[in-house]
Amino acid sequence: MKTLEIDRFSYHFLQLTRYGIVGLVALAFDYFILVLLTEYAHINHLSSAIASFIVGLLINYNLSIKFVFRESKLSDKRTEFIIFSIIGVFGLLLTVTLMWLLTDFLSVHYVISKAVAVVTVFFLNFYARKIILFKD
Repeated sequence: MKTLEIDRFSYHFLQLTRYGIVGLVALAFDYFILVLLTEYAHINHLSSAIASFIVGLLINYNLSIKFVFRESKLSDKRTEFIIFSIIGVFGLLLTVTLMWLLTDFLSVHYVISKAVAVVTVFFLNFYARKIILFKD
């Protein structure tokens, strides 16, 4: 019984690690788009955060289904992507709310605000997606 528990823990840790790596790749693109739009296109940081989120979401989904979550609970990929995106939108709402509070009310630089939001949303998204969409 203990071996099964260790194996499940190891597999879970491996998934979480892979999700972290996928998240870092998606985040790199997300941050690049955020800074590009905010600093060079002079778009409001919250609007830039939404646009950069969409790019990050697409990257995260594609890499997650290839390297993190191998078996879906759903047979329809469109439905899977929609639910994956809905979970992401909840993360986006939390991200925008945290960025708004930290940047606009506490005068924290938007890049730092985004970092705080990313750490918070990372675990929320991983567990929601793992539980709702994918098999162990």
